[in-house]
Formats: sequence, structure tokens, C-alpha cells
Amino acid sequence: MDTPKERIAQIVKELRKKEGKTLEEFGAEFGVSYMAVSKWEKGDSMPTGDNFARLAAKAGFTVPEFEKYIKGKYIKPDPVDEVLAKMRYWDRSDIKRVAEQAIQILAD
Repeated sequence: MDTPKERIAQIVKELRKKEGKTLEEFGAEFGVSYMAVSKWEKGDSMPTGDNFARLAAKAGFTVPEFEKYIKGKYIKPDPVDEVLAKMRYWDRSDIKRVAEQAIQILAD
């Protein structure tokens, strides 16, 4: 099983390469040197504080989700459950509009 540092290293490397950025360019987004990013990628250190939160957001996680993910305890929620949870706060007209759009998509 990967350690939290190894998971962070993998995420940093994947994000940086996906964006086509150098260590220095990626570090500039976090206000750190290329050496710090290099240490993150090697698993020698981890971002802390605001940089941990920025990395979580950049990877598509909330901070609590990211903490669980790097510890190997994160289970990605079902997208349908996420939508249904948000729909609790919608009024009837919102639900009707989305249902009509879904029906149209299925009809095509």
C-alpha cells in the first residue's frame, strides 16, 4: 500500500505533467521553489497548510476527501447520489426543467 507521501508524489507528478509545466512553473502556483516541488514528487516532503488545500482543489478534492484519499480510505461517491443530494434544495421548477432535459437527451 502506498504511503500518504507516495500518493501525494504521484498526484503532484501527474498534475504537473498533465498541465505540461516545469517544476518551477508548478511551484510558482504554490509560491514555492522548484526544489520544493521536486521533493513533493519524490515523496521526500509534502505540501502543508494552504498548499495542501490548493493541491487538494487542483486534484478535484475537498480537503477532508483529500486527507482520506492519501491515507487510502477515500471512496469516490456515486455521481447519482451527489446529484440527488443537491436536488433536495431545488424547487419544483428546477427539478421539472432537469427532468425535461433528461427526457429530451434520452429521446435523441
